[in-house]
Amino acid sequence: MPLPPSLGLRHGFIYEVAATTLGAPGPHAAPIGVATPDGVVLRAELYKGSTTLANILDNGVAGLNFLPEAALLHQALHHRDELRFETPAPQAGEPSPAVPFLTGADAWLELCRVRIEDAGRMVRLEASPGRFRAFGPVRLINRAEGLLLESLVLSTRLRLLPPEVVAAQLRENARVIAKVAPGSAQAAAMGDLLDVLGLSS
Repeated sequence: MPLPPSLGLRHGFIYEVAATTLGAPGPHAAPIGVATPDGVVLRAELYKGSTTLANILDNGVAGLNFLPEAALLHQALHHRDELRFETPAPQAGEPSPAVPFLTGADAWLELCRVRIEDAGRMVRLEASPGRFRAFGPVRLINRAEGLLLESLVLSTRLRLLPPEVVAAQLRENARVIAKVAPGSAQAAAMGDLLDVLGLSS
């Protein structure tokens, strides 16, 4: 089953979402980055020893929550006790969902047929999309936009801060933008910014 076109995921882009799983203490949520190479499967990297990974290994499924603002990702990381979960009622002919979802998300997507590959300190996850529900327009959170804005502000401080510190941060921002939004307008603008500042080498 392909990913829902209404989600609008661009191939190769990494989007920040909250993954929800079910464990022995109850529902769990944590921020993760997910990407699709082809519009058919989703990929993510998880740290070994994480609760999210342990719950996925136990249950074989997970939920992705597309959130309207990044502040909710902070909540999922540091204030989980403030989150509200719900399990949607199955539609006609569907089994009950095996994962909870976050109240207030723009959209929910169930991950199934999860495959795991060892990658040292991390594991690579690949999964197929299952049930999907959107509650209106879906905002996709990608780090490139914010990093480009911060880079533009930082570029105005070259005469105020140690140049080597600014240059190192700008190059790191460019690396991350190229990773999370390859071929994007933000990546092109960041490359041009480095050229303008003489930092592209």
